[in-house]
Amino acid sequence: QAQMNQRITDDLITKKLMDAAIAKADIVVSEEDLTAAMDEIKGNVPPGQDLNTALAAAGTTLEELTENVREQLATRKFLDSKVEGIADATEAEAREYYDSNPDRFKKPESVSASHILITSAETDTDEAKAEKKAKIEKIRGDIIAGTITFEDAATANSDCPSKAQGGSLGTFGKGQMVPEFEVAAFTQDIDEVGDVVTTQFGYHIIKVSERSEAGVVDFEEAKEQIIAFLTNQKKQEAVTEFIKSLRDSATIEMVAAE
Repeated sequence: QAQMNQRITDDLITKKLMDAAIAKADIVVSEEDLTAAMDEIKGNVPPGQDLNTALAAAGTTLEELTENVREQLATRKFLDSKVEGIADATEAEAREYYDSNPDRFKKPESVSASHILITSAETDTDEAKAEKKAKIEKIRGDIIAGTITFEDAATANSDCPSKAQGGSLGTFGKGQMVPEFEVAAFTQDIDEVGDVVTTQFGYHIIKVSERSEAGVVDFEEAKEQIIAFLTNQKKQEAVTEFIKSLRDSATIEMVAAE
């Protein structure tokens, strides 16, 4: 509790100091930038929902949200001005980071796979389970016979949201799926339509499209990401140092509430 209170106090002090520094710098947020930011927020409102209704439920208004966004844009613009002279990390710095942190670039074994799921529940009767098992066996048979593609069968029959992507689950490593599913996915041949697999979720047909062995990410592959990470780290350090300078030069008095 004491640590949380101290953190809240520090955050409030930092905000007060930043607000004063931004006001002194006379940072102006253009209406164009504000409109673009608000349009992005409005565009993220789920279909069928109204922004004003959602804001009211959260105890705020569109005017308050707009002002908060304006403050955030001003803060971002101000902090950007404090790091604009910082040079990007170099390839040599990236190489040094890569060589010094080998564990960060280990690449576990992974597969790209799709599946078709017919869900079952513990409350299903033996008859219901048999019907579902027969259904997925027929689907598998149709795929193997070539009367329907795996993707079309998934779209038409799967109970998993991945049906919208033709059953694709993307790429995943070990430990991300339930054991029965993982064993099948990591042992099947590429493009094989596997046997029906039973898990706690129901009955699955799995097709693996790609497998990558465990290894190490090559420096050339990771270089740009490392440079971006190190550059951002430099900027974060500069911002932290600037905020520290604000606190060091300020007179901070704690007044007890009456």
